[in-house]
Amino acid sequence: MVTKRKGKKRLKALELFAGAGGLALGIHQAGFKCVGLLEWDSFAVETLKENSRRVLELSEDLVIHRDVNDPEIDYKKYSGEVDLCLLYTSDAADEEDSV
Repeated sequence: MVTKRKGKKRLKALELFAGAGGLALGIHQAGFKCVGLLEWDSFAVETLKENSRRVLELSEDLVIHRDVNDPEIDYKKYSGEVDLCLLYTSDAADEEDSV
């Protein structure tokens, strides 16, 4: 259930390492507006596009199929627009598990 903030603009989120969109779904349900979903894995991108359209009710155009280090990604366009930038990497989970 999306909670509307009466008289206030929706906060905007950019997700890096988006996977199939599970975290994006939670952020969407919390009332955030997604401005971009970045993922490099081709299989995950296919699922993410479908989930974006059917579940998140977002345009597939918000799905960016690139590596986060790709110099062609213009992160400057999100400057001042994004309230929350979400990051997840399996490397971080692996490090935490090995501690």
